[in-house]
Amino acid sequence: MNQVPGFMAEFERVAVVHKDTSDVSGVRDDLIALTVESQNLCQLEVVITGYNEDPRALYDVPEVRRWIGAIMKRWPDMLFWLTPGSLWIFLLSLNPEMVEALPGHGHRIAFDTEVIAHQVATTHVAAEAILREKGLDAAQFAPIHKTARDNLFAMYEKKRFGDYIVIHPKHNQPITYRRTV
Repeated sequence: MNQVPGFMAEFERVAVVHKDTSDVSGVRDDLIALTVESQNLCQLEVVITGYNEDPRALYDVPEVRRWIGAIMKRWPDMLFWLTPGSLWIFLLSLNPEMVEALPGHGHRIAFDTEVIAHQVATTHVAAEAILREKGLDAAQFAPIHKTARDNLFAMYEKKRFGDYIVIHPKHNQPITYRRTV
């Protein structure tokens, strides 16, 4: 199984319903700091709890789409940090016109690669500006950018959690960030 550096972050349904993105800020800050320190892309696997009994895919749920839209509005670099599985959910949530529900429980996905290429390019430019501001030069950014680009190709191949495991680069084990109430 392929290992990728980073961590998982768990967000509860109540946060999604209320478009509460406050926990995303700290998660994003940690991703940036770990990426700068290790000079490798540290990736995020997003886990949204509370929808296990819902037969819809997460990208079919209107409040999930709104929550992801709010995240992208506030942090336009967010797609850059995502694992292939999380990219799938985010991009289909941002582009519901690319998803057609089929009778039963299936979907027909018709990616508009021009739209996605534009969204991904925009997020990569934003992430590069952040990493440059944090002190990385072009040579240090190049392999990080390549990994993020490879994640997009892996997303198109339908790679998802289970095909890879996310290992925290400092702790060398899976770590899940979640709010403790």
